[in-house]
Amino acid sequence: MAIQDFPVNLSKAAVRTKVVERIQTASEGEKIEEARIIVSAGRGCGEPSTLDLVRRLAHRLGGTMAGSRAIVELGWIPHTLQVGQSGTTVGPDLYIAVGISGAVQHIVGMSSSKKIIAINKDPDAPIFKVRRPRDCRRRHGHFAEAVGGHSAVRPPRTPEGKHQDHVLGTAP
Repeated sequence: MAIQDFPVNLSKAAVRTKVVERIQTASEGEKIEEARIIVSAGRGCGEPSTLDLVRRLAHRLGGTMAGSRAIVELGWIPHTLQVGQSGTTVGPDLYIAVGISGAVQHIVGMSSSKKIIAINKDPDAPIFKVRRPRDCRRRHGHFAEAVGGHSAVRPPRTPEGKHQDHVLGTAP
């Protein structure tokens, strides 16, 4: 079967759709695939308002905010900021995952990062298995300071007052 060209004549009256509004997506800064520092949020952040803390941390560290597929699907961030197999593959100098458990698709998209810091309440989260995590409590003060000492970035403490080691981990 051959493709055939034929003329189409439509009058403006025949077209029953119209553009009501054009909305331009706000840029979050540099493209995530070009960023040297990425602070990425996941469903573990709990609610969209928590993303303001993630944005502030990214900004204060001179980086870019990104996120997981889960929060893209929830409508919290645009797809252009999604890290992972169905989003963008990144390889920054520093990747901070906040509330991201680490689905295989997400790991594929960020595993080439030079340094990985994960903040997660689940000590068995797959993101901790990307590389052998180590305790980075000594570095924690820098993060709290970067976001104005906000308690949401502090690792929870045990009843004895010690930091829970599984909350922050970094790859060598």
